[in-house]
Amino acid sequence: MFDRLLDRFQGVLNPAAVAAKARRVPEVLNRGRIEWGSESVQGGRTTMEDRMTVIPNFVAMRGEEFGLAAVFDGHGGVEVAEKANKGLPEILARSFADGGNMEGALWGALYGLGIEMKNYHDGSTAVAALISERKLYLAYVGDSRAMILRDGVAYEVSVLHTPGSIAERERIEKWGGTVRRMGKIMRVGARGLAVSRALGDAGTQGISYQPDVYECDLLPGYQVLLMCDGVWKEFSPQNLATMGEQYPGPVALAKKLVEFASARGSGDNLTAIVAKVS
Repeated sequence: MFDRLLDRFQGVLNPAAVAAKARRVPEVLNRGRIEWGSESVQGGRTTMEDRMTVIPNFVAMRGEEFGLAAVFDGHGGVEVAEKANKGLPEILARSFADGGNMEGALWGALYGLGIEMKNYHDGSTAVAALISERKLYLAYVGDSRAMILRDGVAYEVSVLHTPGSIAERERIEKWGGTVRRMGKIMRVGARGLAVSRALGDAGTQGISYQPDVYECDLLPGYQVLLMCDGVWKEFSPQNLATMGEQYPGPVALAKKLVEFASARGSGDNLTAIVAKVS
């Protein structure tokens, strides 16, 4: 079915070349007025289930160059995260070649990946962004997070998809799923998933792969952060804002976010991407 999804977006771009770029995650790349930094480590887990993509100058639209960045935080295995990480740039490339718009293409790509992965028993969150020097387009499922740092303040621009949300809990129960408290948090089904939306997770009733989307304008000095929950849970918004001022370069900030999360006791895989409008 994945091949059929790609075939819907026929175009002139070479998907193999796009996928190759996606696998070469750079430490920093300066393209135009966007600087990129990324860091991803296994941390305290016995396996590495995070995957990430950074592709500067991924597509030119509306007179602007947009880079693509995404974080996939796998759980119960890495197959879904791996396939989604590879498939996202391929589907987007075909969509843009066929005239798709930014927000619709991002939403459609994650939703299409959700359809493709619906029979996989492992799962993954996803937060994906198209970023230019003037615009941010975002799509996401699960509890990986996107934030913007500006003027000493951290702004949450994604909403967590967790069963702790009243609306999410009601939807899960309406779809025949169950939510119960396990320790300090609410979880879904017999597997005790901590997210209410994800790619994959077949067999856990009530889990949705429908993404939410967001867009906003960007200005010089803004820092866009994409993080797995192993990173962002170790910081308050003010902590993040302070770190953004202490480490204004995207390479240093991404590295320090991961280092500090580990030092603060996170036992999870740790992944952070930073895009700065310079």
